[in-house]
Amino acid sequence: MGYFLVANVLIAIHGIFFRFLLLRQRRFLVNRMILLGGCILSLLVPLLQFQMLPNSIPVTNLLWQLPEVIVGDSESGSTNNWQVSETMLLVYCLVVGCLLFRLIWKYFQVSLMIREGRKELNGKQVFVFHPKINGPASFFGYIFWNDALNKDAEGAAVALAHERCHCQQLHSLDLLGMELLSAVFWINPAVYLLKRDLRQTHEFLADAAALAVAGPEGIKRL
Repeated sequence: MGYFLVANVLIAIHGIFFRFLLLRQRRFLVNRMILLGGCILSLLVPLLQFQMLPNSIPVTNLLWQLPEVIVGDSESGSTNNWQVSETMLLVYCLVVGCLLFRLIWKYFQVSLMIREGRKELNGKQVFVFHPKINGPASFFGYIFWNDALNKDAEGAAVALAHERCHCQQLHSLDLLGMELLSAVFWINPAVYLLKRDLRQTHEFLADAAALAVAGPEGIKRL
């Protein structure tokens, strides 16, 4: 429980720090590294803290022996407290389980679309053509494409550069990690802000790649 509380506090501090100090900065690649690195540190620092604490502070020496005072039925009170804490933990774990199941189901739907769609290798990415695909999208090394996009050669080139950037920089891996983080720490509002900021940073990076291909006017086609 101590680890969970400290990790939540660190995630909240990181979310506030990034949103108010770095989000408007135009160094998008640096922003991405700071955003992801801060989340990783928020999970690792509490582990290091609790591992070092017993060796650095003699906790037992700081305790004084006080006379035991019992008011009322201590056994029933402790039982009630135990039941409340166990119920809260159970509810929290159920929500985590539901969120993880939803995430697994979503990724299963994507993998099913990849399996059912027509696939073509294009460079290092695999194009997936499926009737349900209306616009370009990407998932790890797969680019979801629609034949109708090829009618506009310039627009297709811009969209392709955009999606290839997502694939090459492994943005899907970032989002998977953030989805797992938000499932476990769903009670922390800062997680959702960080997830939204990460998506926005990804889009800025992909737009910059498309801008290098199409120029300022072509980027408006996205």
